[in-house]
Amino acid sequence: NIQLAPTMVTVFMADVTPPLYLPAGEYPLIRNLSPFAIDLAVSLSEPGTAFYVVVPSVSAPPTAAQVHDLVGSYGGVTVLKSGSWAVPVAGQDYGISVTGLDDEL
Repeated sequence: NIQLAPTMVTVFMADVTPPLYLPAGEYPLIRNLSPFAIDLAVSLSEPGTAFYVVVPSVSAPPTAAQVHDLVGSYGGVTVLKSGSWAVPVAGQDYGISVTGLDDEL
């Protein structure tokens, strides 16, 4: 098995490990909460995307999969708002202001 000419093979591996909140235990943050708006912030261990789902305060919380999928409802709970935002640099604080909410928070 002698190769006459070198051959370059390029391999791409999928990143299957989700980012972690940094510093652990401090994120995600709720910075401001009013009856009509909420400010959220995260800092991640690698670039990624942060997802959120806002539900009435008396509701059961959604699962991580439901938040990631930005579901419109689950188990009889109607989602008030949902979305995502980019976290382009690891270890940096990135936030979003979610506005236009009813006073159901």
